[in-house]
Amino acid sequence: PYPYLPQLRMEPPLERDVDVFFSGTMTSHRRAIIHELEKHLSVYWSDWFPNALRQRFAARAKVALDLRQGLSWPYPSPMRYWYHLNRGGLVLAENCPVESSLNRYLGRVSTEDIVAVVVDLVQSGQWEKWAAAMHERYVAECPARPAAGASRSRQ
Repeated sequence: PYPYLPQLRMEPPLERDVDVFFSGTMTSHRRAIIHELEKHLSVYWSDWFPNALRQRFAARAKVALDLRQGLSWPYPSPMRYWYHLNRGGLVLAENCPVESSLNRYLGRVSTEDIVAVVVDLVQSGQWEKWAAAMHERYVAECPARPAAGASRSRQ
């Protein structure tokens, strides 16, 4: 249900100068993780971005984060995954109990390890290899199917 749509792919900017990007409702749990990341990396976050700004920051980011609303929040954010996967970015998601069909195309990290993993991926430059490998797999395994009426010939 979450196909790759090449028209959403954004060419990378000349420079990926944002280490980490997160957009979503800011909760105390998310704020704590972001605060720790800000000690080591450049982090852009907002609980509200106009779409054009969100696209700009997402395109410049090395890593897009999916953070749970709180420790007891069981749900992933598959639309966030889908958005960043279509754009070719690396998505790192905090583990949560409910599975998403997109989990195999993103990095999943425990709450305890997420800061260390993100910092290591960005500082070592490994984020690029992860992003390319996951995007390639996603494109190969989740192609868009033609619209129902598009493949019919006119009578």
